[in-house]
Amino acid sequence: MINALISISLKSNITLQLSTGAALKAIPNSSGSYQIVAVVASTNVTILGGTIEGERGAHTGAGGEWGMGIGISGSENVVVDGVTVKECWGDGIYIGGASSKNVTLRNMIADHNRRQGLSITNADGITVRDSIFKNTDGTSPKSGIDIEPNSGQTVKDVLITGCTSQNNLGRGFLVYGGAGLPIDITFDSNRITSNSGSAGIDIYYSTRTQVLNNIIDSNNSKGIYEQNDYSSNITGNIVTGNTGYGINSITSTSSYIGANTVWLNGKETSWDTPIPTIFSGATASTESIVWNWNSVTGATGYRIVSLSGANLSGNLPSNAVNWTETGLSTNTAYTRRCVAFNALGVSTSVAVTAYTFAANDALNLAGLKAYPNPCDFKAYTLAITGIPLDEPAPGIYIYTSAGELVRALKPGDGIDRSNIASWNGRVKGGVRAASGLYIYLVKTKKYGKGSGKFFALW
Repeated sequence: MINALISISLKSNITLQLSTGAALKAIPNSSGSYQIVAVVASTNVTILGGTIEGERGAHTGAGGEWGMGIGISGSENVVVDGVTVKECWGDGIYIGGASSKNVTLRNMIADHNRRQGLSITNADGITVRDSIFKNTDGTSPKSGIDIEPNSGQTVKDVLITGCTSQNNLGRGFLVYGGAGLPIDITFDSNRITSNSGSAGIDIYYSTRTQVLNNIIDSNNSKGIYEQNDYSSNITGNIVTGNTGYGINSITSTSSYIGANTVWLNGKETSWDTPIPTIFSGATASTESIVWNWNSVTGATGYRIVSLSGANLSGNLPSNAVNWTETGLSTNTAYTRRCVAFNALGVSTSVAVTAYTFAANDALNLAGLKAYPNPCDFKAYTLAITGIPLDEPAPGIYIYTSAGELVRALKPGDGIDRSNIASWNGRVKGGVRAASGLYIYLVKTKKYGKGSGKFFALW
């Protein structure tokens, strides 16, 4: 048992290594402020393994929120590796006070701490890698990670990567620059799930924050929210299943939002610069490809561009949801992006590659595709593409997995002049089809038959 009011104080050039199963557990106390392990004004300190456990369940006081598992202040070259920090009256780990430099946290778990899993308030050069921050609850902000410099302080050059933030009563990740200045914060390839705060990732008043390649799902509010940020980059994320907006960006300057997959959220997007959501290419013939996208509220138009940015389609109207590119070479791959624009700027989708048919391959309906898949009919209409443009009389038949026909589509009744089919998830009489697995069968005069599957949600 550890008297956390005194702390285990680690000086320079020290390694504290705990055996597997070993724990440093705080003696219950009534203080609102303590550190079980303290690294203050030290260099070259390493903490390895074991568990550091607070006393929140047996705490005898009611005030304060600063009972920390590990406190790091005014230190340099600090590594925390393979440590579990849990049940603390305040944060699992706190990096603040005097500025610290070159701190690495990896392979750690912060579990059921009262205020945050990790707080960073004054630092330069922090890496947090392959760690878990979960079950934070008790006193606000209750986040997995909170980067929030105090007045007159700066947090800069922070990388959070390969981490999971889950089941926190507040946000998964929070960046707040209302008092101090957060600069160059990067969240890359993390999972943020099942948190209950105002957003999975919540960013305010920051400069050059990057949110890249994360999965943000099943949070009980927005997926990503940013406000009053400068030069942020929100790219390559999968944002799905959140109860609020997938991405909500307001009053931010010189921000880039693009190439994100945003769908099946309570609301998809709210932004200053629009975001193309689902973008795909479908083979139409040996010389053409149909590029398809979902319309985006706030966009005044779209264009299809090459990887170099060349405008191939010209500016298309705000109600456009597809464009057919013709005059292409047979049996060739083409990669394109969809750009949405309005008076505030542009945003670009993920790059998508599609192929034209080979001369003797078009007969097999190889380009058939249903999207989005799964399809949430509360938000989307299912599209079925890949029927060659020169097919004169296509028919599409949608069956349940048990083989019951629920809808037949034909030209003028669900199939447009580009041979793209649309289905709203309802049977002919207007009644909703049940959620579940469906099979679609395509019949053509020139190209025979083809089929595929999709999952419907209501």
